[in-house]
Amino acid sequence: MQVAAAIIACLSGLGLALVVGVRLLPEAGWQLPFDLRFFGYSFETAEGYLTAITPLGRDWYGGPFRVLDTLFPLSVGLWLSLLALRRGRGLAASAAAGAATLFAAADLSENYTLMQLMAGPLPPDAALVVQANFLTMAKYGLILLAFVLLAKSWVVKPQAKRGSETNGK
Repeated sequence: MQVAAAIIACLSGLGLALVVGVRLLPEAGWQLPFDLRFFGYSFETAEGYLTAITPLGRDWYGGPFRVLDTLFPLSVGLWLSLLALRRGRGLAASAAAGAATLFAAADLSENYTLMQLMAGPLPPDAALVVQANFLTMAKYGLILLAFVLLAKSWVVKPQAKRGSETNGK
């Protein structure tokens, strides 16, 4: 299952890159989609994107892009969780699996919020922009945390169990 999740993550990631490069960027005046703005965005930036994206771009955003952007976080979250729990050690491995799961949940929540923004009127609802922006930054923070904890779980040295010390005897 770990290999299957990794393959799905890679294929959906490649599909996302293709859809963004071929359709979403040209259909939005070469502005990055909300999902790819690592440091978030302001109300003005969100309004600018929603004004710039064409009806065809909106169709692609809500269609192929959304399908791939559902598969991607689910498969990445599953893959990292399995990798951490099967190959990691200690509390860091469990925390990495938890962060990976929270990443998937944050990304899916972001997707739902962004679809509300895309379907809504202009100007967009300020509360939705704040919520989507928070979820965008949270998902990137959580995936970074998952990778850091996963790396830590690989370098953790096993500790001796209590009572197993012989004190030289």
